Amino acid sequence: MYPKLYIFVPILLIKSYFMYRVIFFFFCFNILFHNVLGNIPDSLENTLKLTVSDTAKVMVYNRFAQSLLTFYRQNQDYHQALQYAQQGLELAKEINFKNGEAELYRTIGNAFYYLNNNEQAIAHYETALQLCEQLQLHNNIALIYYNLGIVYRRLSKYFYSLDNFQKSLSVWSQLGNIDRMGLLYRGIVQLYILVMH
Repeated sequence: MYPKLYIFVPILLIKSYFMYRVIFFFFCFNILFHNVLGNIPDSLENTLKLTVSDTAKVMVYNRFAQSLLTFYRQNQDYHQALQYAQQGLELAKEINFKNGEAELYRTIGNAFYYLNNNEQAIAHYETALQLCEQLQLHNNIALIYYNLGIVYRRLSKYFYSLDNFQKSLSVWSQLGNIDRMGLLYRGIVQLYILVMH
C-alpha cells in the first residue's frame, strides 16, 4: 500500500509541474499576441530600430509576415503580411541574402495562397524551390513541395498534388522527420478521398 503512494506523489509533482509550464506558456502567448501583435506596424518599427544587421532585419520582416499569416485569419492581415514579406524580400535582394530570399518567397507564396491567388502562390513557391535547391535547404524544399501539393489540391489538379506530396514525403523521410511524414500521409489520404468522390 505505501509503495504505491511513493510512486503516485512524483507523478503528481510531474503532472503539476507540466501543468504549470502549460499555463505559463499560454499566459505568455496571450500577452505576446495581444500586446505585441495587437499593434503590428509599431511593433515592427520598434523591432527594426533595435535590429542592427540587415540579415536580421530581413528575418524580422519574415517573422512578422508569418505571424500575421499564422495567427490572424482576416483578409487585411494577409495583405499586410504580403507587404511585410515584399519589403523583406527587397532588402534581402539588396544585400544578396539568398537564404532570406528563399524564406520570403515561400512566405509570399503563403500570403497569395490565403488570398486565393493560386497562380501567384505557385510562381513564388517555385522561385523559392529553385533557391532552396541551390542552397540545399532540404527542410524548406520539403515544405515547399507540401505547399505546392496543397495549392494543386485546391485547384483539383490531383496528379500534381500527389506528385508534390510524394516529393515532400521523400525529403522528410530522408531527414527522418516523422511528424512531417505523418502530415504528408494524412494529406495523401485526404487526396485519395477527394479523388474517390
